Amino acid sequence: MADSSERKLKVKDFKLWELERIAAGALAKGPQCIKAGRVNIERLLEEAHRVKLVTFQDLARQWKTYAWIDTKSRFVFVDADLMDDVNEAKK
Repeated sequence: MADSSERKLKVKDFKLWELERIAAGALAKGPQCIKAGRVNIERLLEEAHRVKLVTFQDLARQWKTYAWIDTKSRFVFVDADLMDDVNEAKK
């Protein structure tokens, strides 16, 4: 039996209308996260979907990816270089 790191993930392809429907559903859960046509993704994830966004220093350099999702514990790890300055965002 192969361990989980050797299993191939299958990613479903979506049609554009399906993606639009999925996005509309996600945004409907957090109207407070939308202002002047812009979406505060961090707030939407945390408030509407209870997913915590966590910065990870050198994620891209060490693991060759900019983000990954831990679906069991509801975390999204994002390379720190992609995130806004944490101190600036809290002002």
